[in-house]
Amino acid sequence: MPELDDNTLVAYVDGELDAATARDVEQALETSAAARNTVAKLRSSATFVRAAFADALHEAPPAALVAMLRAATPRGRAARHWLAIAASIALLVGLAGGAVGTYQLERTTTQVHDSMARLLGDVADYHRVYAREQRHLVEVAASDTPHIEEWLGRRLKGQLQVPNLKSQGLTFQGGRLLAFEGRPMAELIYTPADGPPVGLCITFALPGMSGAATEQRGDLTISHWVDNGYVYSVVGWASDGRIHAIADSVRAQLHL
Repeated sequence: MPELDDNTLVAYVDGELDAATARDVEQALETSAAARNTVAKLRSSATFVRAAFADALHEAPPAALVAMLRAATPRGRAARHWLAIAASIALLVGLAGGAVGTYQLERTTTQVHDSMARLLGDVADYHRVYAREQRHLVEVAASDTPHIEEWLGRRLKGQLQVPNLKSQGLTFQGGRLLAFEGRPMAELIYTPADGPPVGLCITFALPGMSGAATEQRGDLTISHWVDNGYVYSVVGWASDGRIHAIADSVRAQLHL
């Protein structure tokens, strides 16, 4: 079994491992939440880099530089002089572009991480408040599941399917409408035979959000991922392995 150090995980994300080693890494990731978080962050960073520099790869050289080179018809030592000037200009342009690109990348990365942190904070806060309720645990009860799917699906501008989590020992109790930064957020509530409720929150992803991870927010564990413009978060008072297993069941049923 390979050691899940940073070098191995970077090589795994970059697709540099042979097939056998990659399979071993995938098996090892199933038992290491920390390594899964690292992989999610590496993949997220790779997405930011590609997005930040995609346009720059296709930019034309500066018009002033092109005009200067076309106008110049030097010979001998003069030619070498002009070539040196052109190389210097190109280097300065490249350095300036790289500095701007790096600044923009860092700023975008920080903004996206801050947005995800705020979202997970809201998910945790909502769950702490509503999951402790008895009579008003949900806004619409599970007995009206078709209405929940139509109502919350319409708010999320898509089709909502309520996952059946009986294989995880959970019973669907109903749902409620929440909000994140002015956008609708649906929460579906499930309860085990004995223990506190587990929630599944779904809301719109903000630009740049990607990846998947299982994290702690105080006394709560949240397993979250981004797919097709939405953020899905499974939240509850349970171990990261338990929450991760529930999240896997949700993804399998929703084909995510």
